[in-house]
Amino acid sequence: MTLTEQPTVPRRLGIMADGSRRWAAKNGLPVAEGYREGAEHLLRFFSWCRDLGVGSVTAWLATERNVLRRPAAELTGLYRAIDGLARDVADSGYRLAVIGSLHLVPPALAESLTRAASSTAASDGMEVVLGVACGGRSQILRAVHGCLAERPGEQVTEQDVTAWLTRHHQGELDLMIRASGESRLSDMGVWEAAWAELHFSAPLWEDFTRSDLDHALKEYASRNRKFGY
Repeated sequence: MTLTEQPTVPRRLGIMADGSRRWAAKNGLPVAEGYREGAEHLLRFFSWCRDLGVGSVTAWLATERNVLRRPAAELTGLYRAIDGLARDVADSGYRLAVIGSLHLVPPALAESLTRAASSTAASDGMEVVLGVACGGRSQILRAVHGCLAERPGEQVTEQDVTAWLTRHHQGELDLMIRASGESRLSDMGVWEAAWAELHFSAPLWEDFTRSDLDHALKEYASRNRKFGY
């Protein structure tokens, strides 16, 4: 694909909404307030993307290591924010999907997320994918096992894994944005971001503005995506 052929707005965009704990500390607030504000800000971000014509947005909210290693008291606030966000997304006309190792989160939360996603199955709105207890390597292993279950004994190819992940709302991304000044993937979207353009933004997630998004999209539009060629 040449620069002139590249759409100026990514069809599939990923956002790593990082920095909520640091934002809360900076503002003298409990960590739970940082998670709550981060979730509310994601709703604003989704509306910006919808207005710009983005087709699908994947937001990573918690990695597997987050849910396995963080204190239980902190996770309570995180789970409450995620649950509220999923309900708000469903009520906003988006088509919601949830990915990740939901067996690692409380059953009540997993059931609530599944219900919220199911309630939007008929929506023709922008797709919003929420990554909860997500691990990029685990996603790949799950995809390989899924392919083998579908066609036992057959060789699994790269195309098979890509197709399986795409069917499960983990299609390849055009642009991956990470807020908070960190410049790594942290095991999020490992397969999906293989050929994505990466943009690392300095502000903490809650301080990420529409201007920051415009800057990321302007930079994206200026790049010549070579896909390894």
